[in-house]
Amino acid sequence: MSGLILLAGLGLSGIWIYPPMAGFFALCLIYILLNFWRLRRPHRDEASRKFEVPFRGIISIVIGVFLIWQGLKGRQSPPGEFIDLAAPLEAKAAQCVLSGGASTAVNLHYIVGPNGAVGEEVHSIDFVKLNKGFRTIPNKLWHPKPLKPEDYAIYGSPIFAPCNGTVISADDGKSDQLAGFRYRDGTGSNQVTLNCGGTLVMLAHLRNGSVSVSEGETVTVGQKVGLVGNTGNTEEPHLHIHAFEEAETGNIPVPMRFHGRFLSRGDCL
Repeated sequence: MSGLILLAGLGLSGIWIYPPMAGFFALCLIYILLNFWRLRRPHRDEASRKFEVPFRGIISIVIGVFLIWQGLKGRQSPPGEFIDLAAPLEAKAAQCVLSGGASTAVNLHYIVGPNGAVGEEVHSIDFVKLNKGFRTIPNKLWHPKPLKPEDYAIYGSPIFAPCNGTVISADDGKSDQLAGFRYRDGTGSNQVTLNCGGTLVMLAHLRNGSVSVSEGETVTVGQKVGLVGNTGNTEEPHLHIHAFEEAETGNIPVPMRFHGRFLSRGDCL
């Protein structure tokens, strides 16, 4: 039972992109086989079993319950006002959430600090594109972290305005970097920020030279604003999007829904 609780927690909160969701089912199968083997093998001395089984079970239950709680919590839309947006990427192309939702376990933007997100980003979503369950191109499916940005399926995908609004900033000219933690650039990325009826929506990590709108321009839903790249504080190509409102005490994060749906890790447009 403790193992099943742990597996349920991993299924709800884990990043099933590398390995893909098939990896989770493989893990479940391994768990079943190990338990079958354990039942058939000769019992060890009773004293060691009395200590080992409860200890492992308690640890598994504690971790599993925590992950289940975080996974379920992360899939509940935060209370209060939200902004309803259109899809910023082609919905038919398996564009899915790598980091997003309403808990730390499924959304790393909830970790605010010098090495994490800023306060206005806590409801951010990072989108990647899946290819047979993986986020890389066909000949790189089994590679956990290719260096070249063009080896990721989402790289170069068109980005569309998710709302009617006005461009309040559009930055371009930063070079796309290699994937990996050591290549992150904390000085900012190519980005487009829209004023959507008083709520600001930022689209970040755009490809160098791809931004196709300019400050002050009016845009409509579905208008192309750039391409997905790998610029700024990122470890691999993806589209980062977050919404916020400006206030004298600091920017206030705003939860997002897409065509009425609140998206969490693993959900797709």
